[in-house]
Amino acid sequence: AYNNEEGVGQAIRECGVARDELFITTKVWNPDQGYESTLKAFEVSRRKLGLDYIDLYLIHWPVVGKYRETWKALIHLQEEGLIKSIGVSNFQIHHLKEIIED
Repeated sequence: AYNNEEGVGQAIRECGVARDELFITTKVWNPDQGYESTLKAFEVSRRKLGLDYIDLYLIHWPVVGKYRETWKALIHLQEEGLIKSIGVSNFQIHHLKEIIED
């Protein structure tokens, strides 16, 4: 998150700590929301981090008209084993109800 994925990836490679002892979180940003855009953004993040999987992937903000499809993309990535856990930031109760109902 916050344009530091390449630096975090470098630190992971150089630190000597086993991957399973790290918990890595990143986010899909507002301009990248939507189903296909989220899938592409995830791959960019994963490449920058140099990881096979992400521990926690978050939707940064509920972008109107896009966050529901973004959530579906996160579910897909989790089902593929590319993300261990998914979540949201800055959502209100009505946003949560909508993604749960989908």
